[in-house]
Amino acid sequence: GQADALAQRPGLDDGARTAVQVVRAQSRDLHRMVDNLLDLARLRSGRVTLARDWQSPAELIGACVRTASAWFDTTRLRLDVPGDLPLVEVDAVLFERVLHNLLDNAQKYATPASPIVVSARAAGGSLRVGVCNQGRGFDTAATGDVFEPFVRADGDSATPGSGIGLAVCRAIVAAHDGTIAARNIDGGCEVTFDLPLGVTPPVPDDAADGDGVPGPKASAGV
Repeated sequence: GQADALAQRPGLDDGARTAVQVVRAQSRDLHRMVDNLLDLARLRSGRVTLARDWQSPAELIGACVRTASAWFDTTRLRLDVPGDLPLVEVDAVLFERVLHNLLDNAQKYATPASPIVVSARAAGGSLRVGVCNQGRGFDTAATGDVFEPFVRADGDSATPGSGIGLAVCRAIVAAHDGTIAARNIDGGCEVTFDLPLGVTPPVPDDAADGDGVPGPKASAGV
């Protein structure tokens, strides 16, 4: 907050303004790392109560992208998220943490200026959300290990990171009775997570159209 206030101060020379931007970026990274560590500790303790609610995946992903715009280059983002996906019962705050961590990883390791794709599909009773980026991909012998705490691929020492983000993603997805996986694709890699869709609750009469059929839900621009 103080760095933000300082950045708005008139009369800063280029050197001071650059220093403020570095402080802001590193403070954000530290804040995210501490949040991830706390979340991982709480989830592993088994004492976390999920604040689940029925959510539109399109609206949920759209909201996550908007909050990520403070640090994520949204000009690189490509969304493949239909607006008519079935509702999913999730903790919205923890879902946002998963997607933010995946976007952060994708941006760090993607080829510069290449697109990053977020997709969502419903199949086999599950919602599958994927984040795909172009780049060198994962070590094919250790795609499962990337979800272990503090594990980083060989050659990642030059890229800022703590090796916690994907471990938090796995813990959150597991708390929702879901699964997460990493794989290499042509020219890049993708992380996908599957969440059970369950049985959508009936729509109250006052939320339905005059003929008793639920009206269309907005897709939040996704």
